[in-house]
Amino acid sequence: MDDLSASGNVAGEKNPRSILNEDEVWDILNLYYIGDEESYSPYSITMIVKEYSELDIKKGTISDIVYGRTWTKIYDEFFEGK
Repeated sequence: MDDLSASGNVAGEKNPRSILNEDEVWDILNLYYIGDEESYSPYSITMIVKEYSELDIKKGTISDIVYGRTWTKIYDEFFEGK
């Protein structure tokens, strides 16, 4: 399924199994597409996984976020006006 939120399941922070919050998803998108505040060099998915290692976030989760398959509302907001 291209858009996992369309499955009718509870999405985002309202999902009781969600480890991330909206601010963290924004940070992930910023790191991947823009980079950090020091270097403005975009991070790879692997680098973001290491950055969030304390939360035990998997590579597939980060991939789903940066390609808009999950957290679709935040993904769409991120690209509005770009």
